Amino acid sequence: MSEKLLSVKNLKTYFYTEDGVVPAIDGVNFDVEPGETLGIVGESGCGKSVTSLSVMRLIPNPPGKIEDGEITFDGKDLLSLSEAEMRKLRGNEMSMIFQEPMTSLNPVYTVGDQITEAIKLHQGKAHKEAVKHAIEMLTLVGIPLPEKRVNEYPHQLSGGMRQRVMIAMALSCNPKLLFADEPTTALDVTIQAQILELMKKLKRELGTSIILITHDLGVIAETVDRVIVMYAGRVVEEAPVKEIFKSPMHPYTQGLLNSIPSLDERKERLDSIKGTVPNPLDMPTGCRFHPRCPHVMDKCKEEKPQLEDQGKGHTVACWLRN
Repeated sequence: MSEKLLSVKNLKTYFYTEDGVVPAIDGVNFDVEPGETLGIVGESGCGKSVTSLSVMRLIPNPPGKIEDGEITFDGKDLLSLSEAEMRKLRGNEMSMIFQEPMTSLNPVYTVGDQITEAIKLHQGKAHKEAVKHAIEMLTLVGIPLPEKRVNEYPHQLSGGMRQRVMIAMALSCNPKLLFADEPTTALDVTIQAQILELMKKLKRELGTSIILITHDLGVIAETVDRVIVMYAGRVVEEAPVKEIFKSPMHPYTQGLLNSIPSLDERKERLDSIKGTVPNPLDMPTGCRFHPRCPHVMDKCKEEKPQLEDQGKGHTVACWLRN
């Protein structure tokens, strides 16, 4: 097996608030291979975005703090690097497509200015050469009339085009690792399909590793090689994408899959996971999913299950399986 591009071990990120300590990430482990697409799924508030921000060391401190763990990227220990060293990595070797392009793009600068900033900073190109590269990136992500668009402002572009600009910015320095945080949220289904096809094309042509963060299992099925399922700051299941759709093992994963509309079965009502996500200031003991689990046992309430190998690259943290 090839050497890991990214390795995260026992990552713990806490937020210190006036009401108490929020364990947003509580002992997360995962790896990303070169050229692999990893999906991170779970309900809102499960820790998906905080995981990616922790890896890029973008957690605001205060109130947030990476309390423990190891993050190794391309042989570098990220938690030991200075802020100046991290700035050289961000936007260059690792990049992020943020969730909302309208708030992530600066409204007072042209699209070209915002793309060329990273190119000049990390690649040392002169202005004319950087603009040429920006136009090439806009062409790559499928924006029509890129020579014109490069001089336009974000408000002059549609939502789908702004999302493509975000992707062009993130890929402008050909990063080894790309975080895509809900890249298709708030886009219509046609544009969603185009963005997902674009990401697959970029992976094929540039060999970029991608971490796709989403709550949409349809997007996961179309795009990724491997999936980790998160619940309340912990990984509860990990498997190759086909395996997790074929044989989901954790009751939470099964609940997520059962709530997807199906063309094969006509149901009057979709299945739902009973209960609500736990209060992060008052997490349940043992397995954090036990208050909502239809198969709960006494052991689930008392002891935290560990991720156990089930074969075929499939691991699950559940007392039903361990």
